[in-house]
Formats: sequence, C-alpha cells, structure tokens
Amino acid sequence: MNGIKRAAGGLLFAGIALLSSCDKNNTASQGSMYKVRMTDAPAAYGAVNVEIKSVQLIGANGETANLTTNAGIYNVLNFNNGTDTLIASGNVNIKTVKQVKLVLGTNNSVVSGGNNYALAFNSTADATVTLDVNQTVTANGTTELIVDFDANASVQASGSGSYTFTPTVRPINVDASASGIIMGHVTNSGIIAVVTVTGNGHTYSTSLAVDGYFRVRGLASGSYDVTITPVLPLQAQTFTSVSVSSDHTTDMGSVTLL
Repeated sequence: MNGIKRAAGGLLFAGIALLSSCDKNNTASQGSMYKVRMTDAPAAYGAVNVEIKSVQLIGANGETANLTTNAGIYNVLNFNNGTDTLIASGNVNIKTVKQVKLVLGTNNSVVSGGNNYALAFNSTADATVTLDVNQTVTANGTTELIVDFDANASVQASGSGSYTFTPTVRPINVDASASGIIMGHVTNSGIIAVVTVTGNGHTYSTSLAVDGYFRVRGLASGSYDVTITPVLPLQAQTFTSVSVSSDHTTDMGSVTLL
C-alpha cells in the first residue's frame, strides 16, 4: 500500500513538474510580442486610402497567429519620410515568422486633382498580400516588422477618372543587408515628379515630397540607376551607378531638372 502511495506521489510530482514546465514555456511564448508597422513614400496623389482588415502570421512550420489588427481605412500617404503607424500587434508563440499576410478590404480610393475616385482591384490583383519575411522572433521581447506600401506602384490610371489597384507592399527591415538609403533634393519649386530606383533585379519608386526631397529606403548593397521623371515640359533625368551600402545613406545632393 505504501508502495502504491509512493508511486502515486511520484506521478503527482511528475505531473506538477510537467505542468510547471508547460506553464513556463507558454509564459515565454506569450511574452514574445510581434508588431507590424506601416510606412510609405510620397506619391503624386492627394491621398491613397487603403482598407486594412486583418494581419496574420505564418510560421516556419506552418503554424499561424492572427494579430490584433487596428482595422480601418488608412491614407498611406500620411506615413512617409520616416513616419509609420502601428497596424497590428499581439503575443505569439512562433519562433520564426515565414510570411505575413495582410488582408485588405474593398473600401479603397485615391484623391487626384481634388476629386475622390474608387480604387478597384486590378483583375490580376488579390485582396490578400503575402510577404516573405523569414524573421526570427525575439523570445520574451518585442519584434517589429515595417512594411512599405508603395502607393506609386499600387495605383494605376486606367482612363479618365478611372484607377485600378494592385497592392504593392514590401518589408524593409527584416534583412540587415538591405538597410541602405538613397536620398536627394530636386530644386525646381513645386513640381510633381516620380523617382524610380532600379538595381539588384528590383525596382522601387517614390514621389517628391512637397519640399522637393525624396528618400528610398530598404536597399541592399549594390549599384542602382535613379530616374527622376517630372511632368512635362521638364525632361526626365537618369543617374547611373549610384552606389549603396548597408546601413548607409547615399545623398545624391541637389538636382535641377531642365
């Protein structure tokens, strides 16, 4: 009988130890905060309004986590030149985030020339944007993902007063080697121009800010071509072999378009 009691006591002790271990692991997992923040570069529109409905994480082993999303309609042009906004967060038990999925709604619009136009998804576009990130989550800490919503590439004019929407989003802080920046300043006052940066097999775009400055971030080390395309009668200018290195800002200085 005493043997049975001792065996039962041993099982009880083992069970308590197992539960304690599980609780400790869960506590560690729940302490891993993951945040998704959104930024953008200027675009040649009065506003680009995008409805964000939910954000989901996909782990390296296929596990999923739905973040608490600040759902709503965002004018993505409000968040540029280093400004961003929190769109989702939550405690997760995923060690490596393989993908992040942004689910968009249909209440999207663009303001151009003072008029508001509906943005319909392009026939080839999808309301779910999937980003490959392969990001390690900091245990018992906070991990942040910053996504760049490229308004220039996302909105296409398809006719007089008609626009289509192909959501173009990229993560810009998951790869330490892709931390270079190109910036510059166009001296022509009050002009509209699109800046395109091409290199390493990728193309990024932005527009001049009101003060004439432009800034493209999240670039890997390498050589890039930068084209500034203004509204006619000014002519486009291309600058070739602009060198970029990680964690460094390449300042192209002042440019005057002719």
